[in-house]
Amino acid sequence: MVVAAAGVALVVGIVWMLGPGARWVLEHVDGVAIGGPDGLASKDVAAALDAIRGRVLAVATGLAALAAVYYTARNAETARRTFQLGERGHVTDRYGKAVEQLGSAQAPVRLGGLYALEPGVAEEGRALEPGVAAEGHADRRARAGRRHLRGGW
Repeated sequence: MVVAAAGVALVVGIVWMLGPGARWVLEHVDGVAIGGPDGLASKDVAAALDAIRGRVLAVATGLAALAAVYYTARNAETARRTFQLGERGHVTDRYGKAVEQLGSAQAPVRLGGLYALEPGVAEEGRALEPGVAAEGHADRRARAGRRHLRGGW
């Protein structure tokens, strides 16, 4: 709300400076007398008013560029965070599907699940490794127990 009010005030100030405010700045800020024996001639007054308006336009252009840079940076940060969240969700999905494969009755599917977990461990560092190792060891123990009960290795 405050930013919007400041923006409106800035636009009103710029419009005023491009119109009657330029003459006021010339007389009261720059201290130039207009008209009379000590004042500027009309040709010089016009040149001075044009110079003031040119400065106002230059400042307004710079402020508009700063506002554009601010909003672009803000949008880039939002896009970066959105990308990171999507990437994290993708890794979680891959991990979940690989764990599902580990529960399969078919050995090649379980092996594929272990291989699918390998990139996740590499990407996430050591954070996933204990879970992956536990899943692999549990799978091997379960298969070894079934073989032992059947009487063969």
